[in-house]
Amino acid sequence: MKVSIVIVNYNTKKLLLDCLASVYQHIKDIAFEVIVVDNASADGSAEAVKEQYPAVRLVESEQNLGFGQANNLGCRGATGEYLFFLNSDTVLLDNALLPLVAFMDSRPDCGIAGGNLVDSGRTPVHSYGPVLPSPFSDLYRFLPNAMRLRYGKSWCYNYTGKPMEVGYITGADLLIRREIFDSIGAFHPAFFMYYEETELTSRVRKAGYSVWSVPEATIVHIKGASLEFLSGAKQMVFESKYRYLRMVYGTNGARLAHLLFRLWCNYKRAFFALLSRLTSYKKYTAMLAMEEEVFRREIG
Repeated sequence: MKVSIVIVNYNTKKLLLDCLASVYQHIKDIAFEVIVVDNASADGSAEAVKEQYPAVRLVESEQNLGFGQANNLGCRGATGEYLFFLNSDTVLLDNALLPLVAFMDSRPDCGIAGGNLVDSGRTPVHSYGPVLPSPFSDLYRFLPNAMRLRYGKSWCYNYTGKPMEVGYITGADLLIRREIFDSIGAFHPAFFMYYEETELTSRVRKAGYSVWSVPEATIVHIKGASLEFLSGAKQMVFESKYRYLRMVYGTNGARLAHLLFRLWCNYKRAFFALLSRLTSYKKYTAMLAMEEEVFRREIG
């Protein structure tokens, strides 16, 4: 088997069925299997897959494991040379998997590859990061256009028309070599949602492999739709952020990121207080309090 496509689902039945329909419609000239991991959905997702797509290997979890752990569960019985992690809120527009696999076959140094993502209106959306998140990432908050100034138009979407080495690929369409995934230890169980693909990528890069954006592969990502039923998403972002920073950059790196974030939040609070925009001021005050609580719990 060349590719094992692993799709994690949680209460996104219609999106999942649309995703599966696009997979079976467009993927050709490559041997693949589809594994759906259902995270204890209550919307009939598992039953619909059984009825409409009997060829899919369905793994039913008794609880919501989150993104990374559910993908790990799906990979246990996967037989592909490559693993393709595909979000349930994505739709293939064409045979997008073929150019990704062809590129990785031609580049033994490439450990991870992904395509360009667009929303349902075909507008480019975040497809990769030029560098891995670091303790200094929050500096860009002070200059909203800093990423464009530093990396040009292609800072999160590949406009170049040719493969480009990047920092990380978003988890919505991530292709990785199975042997690498197994050797570095899969997705880390510390993450329920967010930053799991960047932490995984940090280990792939540490092992000496590169990460590439392949624009010939274009996939629709209805961004955020698969998270619709999750509560406390912002808190999870902070939790995962500090776990990632601690693992990759140590406690001091996490503390530096915390300091920069608080400086930015206080800057925004002062700005909106000056303009008497109370709603925005309260928003950043609440965000500051949430971030502080998570930081103290995760880092101390």
